[in-house]
Amino acid sequence: MAVNFTPIQEVLGAVVTLVPSLIDLITGIFPAIVAMAVLAFIGGFLGKILGMMDRVF
Repeated sequence: MAVNFTPIQEVLGAVVTLVPSLIDLITGIFPAIVAMAVLAFIGGFLGKILGMMDRVF
């Protein structure tokens, strides 16, 4: 009894061709995610400073 590996080879071939495009997507989006994180941190930090100043004055 022989096992037909053709469907498995097709699936593995599709996965192998999909991985580089996923890596390109992640590396393309990563700078935008970092920029949003930095802006959110700065915004939150300034918000806290303004909140403390509001309580003082």
